[in-house]
Amino acid sequence: MNGDPRHPEFMSSKPVNNTPEFLEFDEHAMFGPGGTDLSPIVLREMYRPYVNPWSDQLVECYEETLVLLKRLYNTRNDMVITIGPIRSAMDTVMCSIAEPGDHVMVCSNGYWSEMFMEILRAHGADPIACNGPWGLPMDPQRVSDELARRNDIKAVVLTHVETSTGVINPVKEIGQIVKSRGLPFVLDCAQSIGGMPIMTDEWQVDFVLGGTHKCMSAPAGLGFIGISPEGWRVVERRKTPINGWYSNLLVWRDTWMERNRNWYTFPSSSLFGLRAVLDYIFKLGPEEIYKRYRLAAKAIRWGASEMGLGLYVDGTHCPGCDSEKKFCADTATPIVYPAGVTHKTFAGMMARKYNIAIGGGLGERSATYFRVGPTGIVQIVPANVLKLMTAIGVSMNECGANVNLEAGLNVAARILDEVEPLR
Repeated sequence: MNGDPRHPEFMSSKPVNNTPEFLEFDEHAMFGPGGTDLSPIVLREMYRPYVNPWSDQLVECYEETLVLLKRLYNTRNDMVITIGPIRSAMDTVMCSIAEPGDHVMVCSNGYWSEMFMEILRAHGADPIACNGPWGLPMDPQRVSDELARRNDIKAVVLTHVETSTGVINPVKEIGQIVKSRGLPFVLDCAQSIGGMPIMTDEWQVDFVLGGTHKCMSAPAGLGFIGISPEGWRVVERRKTPINGWYSNLLVWRDTWMERNRNWYTFPSSSLFGLRAVLDYIFKLGPEEIYKRYRLAAKAIRWGASEMGLGLYVDGTHCPGCDSEKKFCADTATPIVYPAGVTHKTFAGMMARKYNIAIGGGLGERSATYFRVGPTGIVQIVPANVLKLMTAIGVSMNECGANVNLEAGLNVAARILDEVEPLR
């Protein structure tokens, strides 16, 4: 379904044909919570001459990049950078730990967490869903109760930020529950790494996932997998061989960690782009980057609300945007369509008139909402946030929604005034 051009993810991009002539001179902007625009710092590094993937220079850059990634994930565990998008990293972990007939619990409260169920079935496992309502974080008590009912769970999978709903799940609390039962803990950080703090070791995560093309602001094509000592033991103690070669953590360890055999041909340009982002994050400091994400996301949420638009996240029980226990993500913002406005019309207008791409809704309520970031360093620049909010407001009014654009921009601008533009 995700490769179908009719899918909502594909309905928000710039039209290929019949593009208004003036847009040929305008910069196309990605504002969905998926692939992001590449900043000049990334493009500069990717323009470097090609480096032999078997050379000492490439290996040295790879190892240095791993050190920076571990710092960003706050972990001492092993880590490998795999060649492939984030879903390939998801597949590699599931393939490596799940044996035919294994029961793996998936904490499922959104579209992407549900994808783990599909991957597990493909590898012959029997996934067990611990379901939570979309638009709310997973309830740790629900996870605890489900684990108490069963003694046949091999591992537990949780998504940190559910991209389809913009919800943060309570990783620390759920991790404590999982580890109290001695189970491996898998955490998908695809929508949070680079944009929100991740405390891998403190949260007791055994397999942590991520990749380049979201908040890391680099091209799609590299996935990250962190593995704890307990995680390795799970892989090594399987009763059956891993039914895979490329999606096999033991092969990745043998090639890129222990160097016992020739490794895969590595896309050096992609590695240079990732390295540029990591260098920039640590130049400013991760906390400064996270602060800017928080303010950009708050400006979008408050600006949209002040315009008169609703948010997908059920915030009735949220302690507020400035609370440490808030559950609206700083990296994905789903906004509900007013009555009478369709995604095809609205997203088409954003693309045609303003050269802006947004994300469509997902799941059973996909037609009722759209998704924006901030995702990526370009999207947290204050001027770009205001450009997005202006285009949303004008397009909504042209679609007949009658939103208060001025009020939305005023509140967004006040929030964004708290920081200087990124330089």
